[in-house]
Amino acid sequence: MIRGAWRLPWTARTVPHGLLDILRGCNLTCRACYNTAPAQPKRLELLRDEFNLLARLRKLDSVSIVGGEPTLHPQLCDVVRMIKSAGVSVELFTNGLHTPPEFLAQLKAAGTDLVFLHIDAHQSRPDLPRPDGASLRSLWASKAAAVAAAGMEVGLAITAYPDAESDIDAAVDFVISSPHADYLLVTLFRDTGQLGPLSGSIAAGIHGRPAAAGQVGQPRQWTNKVVYHRLKDRFGLLPFAYLGDSKGNADPRWLSYLIGAVVAEQSKTFWRGLRPSCIERFFVRLYRLLRGRYPFYIPQSPGRFRVQLLLNALSGGLVRDNLGLVRRSLRRGDILRAKRLLFQCPAYIDGGGSLVHCENCPDATIRGGTLVPVCVSDQLICDFSRHPSTPDRP
Repeated sequence: MIRGAWRLPWTARTVPHGLLDILRGCNLTCRACYNTAPAQPKRLELLRDEFNLLARLRKLDSVSIVGGEPTLHPQLCDVVRMIKSAGVSVELFTNGLHTPPEFLAQLKAAGTDLVFLHIDAHQSRPDLPRPDGASLRSLWASKAAAVAAAGMEVGLAITAYPDAESDIDAAVDFVISSPHADYLLVTLFRDTGQLGPLSGSIAAGIHGRPAAAGQVGQPRQWTNKVVYHRLKDRFGLLPFAYLGDSKGNADPRWLSYLIGAVVAEQSKTFWRGLRPSCIERFFVRLYRLLRGRYPFYIPQSPGRFRVQLLLNALSGGLVRDNLGLVRRSLRRGDILRAKRLLFQCPAYIDGGGSLVHCENCPDATIRGGTLVPVCVSDQLICDFSRHPSTPDRP
């Protein structure tokens, strides 16, 4: 299934990404929300402790700020500045309800690099009275344009459900053709509430009640295998990179796609999927050698991406497709963009009672002084008497 894709080289200590969970509470309702903790913002001092612990446990290149709805935190810009002062890139996840131009300008001034807009048809939204395809795409476009106008990069985040697989197609098509949105994060639905109470950490292993079927809260077939075949059949796309699972298997819990797109003013978007080559592996090793960490967030740069396309073509990529992208990107008024699509398959409990999650879990956060997957953080029984500055050692 993943033949030809690049298994990312991160280890438990060198994962370049983590999540800072800054509050509970939200201003809308999502069908798949995993948050069950009381609605309240965390104090800035506690968030600083949690970020410092996250930075000690990982070699951070970027951090995603999540919630609840992070824009409800009264000190959000202070949180962004705290992360940026450590030389770490900032990604913000928001439902986009509270994003007036002046607030977006403040987020940009504080140092926010990338804003993921969590907008899908399975939310109760006041700005989406009719959750049909046309209305949803229009909302995506208007919100993405507003974030881009403030000078930040834009991503789209959705939850995909087994009874609405076509949502994946709509989101992929939008991001590929958008002049503003360059990232897509799709999380496959899992009813984490059915997992029951859990204990442990990523370092020590997480355990719960054994599941006879091996999958909890969703059909067994609703995995990244569905994503793989759907994108291959409908878009001709193959994964660029992947992560296995916490058991050390090659089961792809993360599927990552890299797409080159020439967004034209007067014609249809021209795009092609990239295949990994030795040039990407060399770049990652060099980046880590020079900066002491792996790259995670890479700012958009048409010139740099054009060089990557050429080197990729010479070192194992798709020569005709890459050169076609480079040639079209030189036309006046056309814009070359690197589009990155990521598909997550959430955690489940296996027959032995162990939680199986993404390999080394890049979407981990601090809870009770330990590093845990954010998707099950509210199901974990943690010792909150522990201060966040005392790490749970791997």
